[in-house]
Amino acid sequence: MKTILLATLLILTACAPESEKAKTSVRISLPSASTQNGLRHYKPKGQFGLTDMASLADIDCYAILYESSGFSPGQCMSGGVAVANALEVYGSFAAGSTVEIDVPSGAGVTFHLIGFAYSGGVCPNYRTFPLTDQTAASKGKLLDSVITDVQGESISIEMNRDFAGPTIETCQNPPFEWEGSGTAIWDVAVWDQETWGP
Repeated sequence: MKTILLATLLILTACAPESEKAKTSVRISLPSASTQNGLRHYKPKGQFGLTDMASLADIDCYAILYESSGFSPGQCMSGGVAVANALEVYGSFAAGSTVEIDVPSGAGVTFHLIGFAYSGGVCPNYRTFPLTDQTAASKGKLLDSVITDVQGESISIEMNRDFAGPTIETCQNPPFEWEGSGTAIWDVAVWDQETWGP
């Protein structure tokens, strides 16, 4: 009987829900957008529809990547090299916003700030970044990476912008779910069943 009772207690203990990890609210103020649109030229071919940004004044939207000091499988690539890792992606957010994000508390975590030009209205979800949004955007720039301890109920982080950072060509692996440029998008208005049909 003692063996059955001990086995039952072990099973119940193993199935009990784990306590949720502590979270900290992080407040980040993002710089305002420029009012000039002189560099927003549409490129009809390629994954990104807007020309590359020429200065910080071209930035319309910001994404924030959270990289833990442990496992962060998401990678943003420049020239085939990972320049920023991510466990979570927040935004993107309009330039000039003040955002509060809840992140897991921890020591030595990194926040990456990515900025890009966008002509499609409301800033897109940088985690999924559908092709329709990519064609209304420029490639992103890694503007800053801040390593800090995230403890307590809330903190504020100041992030600077350095335009000399690497250009982001793609982001891959979870949490990213970007559509690649090889994904087919059908335009029903020009689809010719005789040419493309069975």
